[in-house]
Amino acid sequence: MLKFVIYGIGARGKLFLEWFDKTRVAAIVDRNPKLQGTQYEGIDIISLDAYEERFPNLFLIVTPSDDGREILVDLAKRGITRVLPLLRAPMELTSYEAPLPFEEMMLVAGETTVDTPIAIWGVNIFTIVLYEYLVSSGYHDVSIIDLPEQADVIAAIKEDASYHFLSQAEADAKSAKILIVDRFLHRTSQAVPANGICFYKFFDLSCYQKYRDLSVFRNRHKGESCFVIGTGPSLQIADLDTLATAGVPCFGVNTVYRAYSKTKWRPTYHVSTDPSMYAYLEKDVGLLKGVDAVFLGDRQRKSPKAIDAENLYVYHSSLEYFEDEGSDFSDDVNKVCYGAGSVLYTCLQIAVYMGFQNIYIIGADCQYKNAGHAGDHFIDDYDDDAEVDGILIPEDLFRGYRSARRFAEAHGIHMYNATRGGLLEVFDRVDFDSLFTDGAFTPEHAVIHPRKMS
Repeated sequence: MLKFVIYGIGARGKLFLEWFDKTRVAAIVDRNPKLQGTQYEGIDIISLDAYEERFPNLFLIVTPSDDGREILVDLAKRGITRVLPLLRAPMELTSYEAPLPFEEMMLVAGETTVDTPIAIWGVNIFTIVLYEYLVSSGYHDVSIIDLPEQADVIAAIKEDASYHFLSQAEADAKSAKILIVDRFLHRTSQAVPANGICFYKFFDLSCYQKYRDLSVFRNRHKGESCFVIGTGPSLQIADLDTLATAGVPCFGVNTVYRAYSKTKWRPTYHVSTDPSMYAYLEKDVGLLKGVDAVFLGDRQRKSPKAIDAENLYVYHSSLEYFEDEGSDFSDDVNKVCYGAGSVLYTCLQIAVYMGFQNIYIIGADCQYKNAGHAGDHFIDDYDDDAEVDGILIPEDLFRGYRSARRFAEAHGIHMYNATRGGLLEVFDRVDFDSLFTDGAFTPEHAVIHPRKMS
């Protein structure tokens, strides 16, 4: 069996090691010199130079906190080709505790027996794990499809005789069931098999339902308007009071409830997807009782069900926002909500699912001076300097918002940015104050400015 070296012991690296067999990890590479020479759960943390000296024949599993481009470019310049970027694998591999639900996964493949020929399309760490699971489960005919564009990686894997490869033509000839496990399949020059099953999205598929049914919210607000409330410094308590007086449905996020002592406003719905916020929600759960529903993503080590709220609904959260083309935008949050660097993106998907026709965003400054900490929010005690999950990069946010806008335009939905200032120019802007007259919500009087960003 192959052994590996993990590159990066940040949030994703640690989550990956929650379920991965640590006995197969020879070392951890990290660029932080303060970590080098120490250990994580008994595994040595070393420099990249030390990796080249001690483990040049072992694969690097790259687990960056961002999209990893800088790391991958650096590895290529060094001539290091035994690289398995975690971002090519299903994002659930850095979101779930052990063990991975392989039995549920195989339901996605449809009717199979141990005699069914199975071919795995795309090479990443999940390919290896899935292959080994199928073989250990008694499947007699398991292979990995030999993709020319991944020739260097495949050649290295072939040095271990444990893994069997075949061509696409050979897979077709034996009518193999093809499981596609590469998230970047749209970037490949290799023709994607039309009969392949998008196995890299196994958690999105309806056969894997372990949460409360969210379909009760579908079209609940069909044709209505709502506000999605960001927590940027431009947001004013007076804005929340205005929304409270007008009675427009609102989505609040994360620890916005810490402003409750300053305003009569309360959100209709509360949404959180960042695992770093869950400890606060557990502690402050009493403040969430007044909202119609609390939506929490399942992307964390501890189940959101630990938050004891009668109005709690868990959605499956899948990160897709490192794609150059932007994020996916879900049309069915009962299956999945995609991430795009901001919880507001999740709110937009839920709002669309609920049938809202006009969606106004406020408090989305998209300007982070302190990685989402002090000074980046409209109240000082927003997060007590919690560890933010990932790096907040405006361009990543914009790619996601472009995806939201494209989806909205294709479905006759209107999304507006009502934020005071800020960098978000993906949507048409609307003057927040122009939306209200004598305390009433009067969108027909709105002053709208065309968007400045494509």
